[in-house]
Amino acid sequence: DAFDPQYNEKYRENEFGLGFFSALSIAGSDITIYLNGYTIQQSPGHALMQRFFSIIELASSPFIPGAGPAQFVSEDETFVPASNIEIFGPGVIGRSSHHGIHGNDNAFVKIINV
Repeated sequence: DAFDPQYNEKYRENEFGLGFFSALSIAGSDITIYLNGYTIQQSPGHALMQRFFSIIELASSPFIPGAGPAQFVSEDETFVPASNIEIFGPGVIGRSSHHGIHGNDNAFVKIINV
């Protein structure tokens, strides 16, 4: 499988060892997402297979270093929370098996008309 971390070095085993944890991972600052009337959601099949999932993750990992069911941050990587983020609509954050929007250690996040 081209998306399996053990077969493709592009996807690091720590970060994606339990599968893709989000549709969008935002690890940075001064970022705007405009939904433009669209819906972002998991398909019904993917929601059944990937039970830990966020539509939008506001960090480089769903857990701070040292926490969670697995170590999502590699030893040579740094946990990067998102800051100064705007997510605005019109639009919908739809079906997710776990979170719609999730983050840790974030600052200055605005969610408007979503």
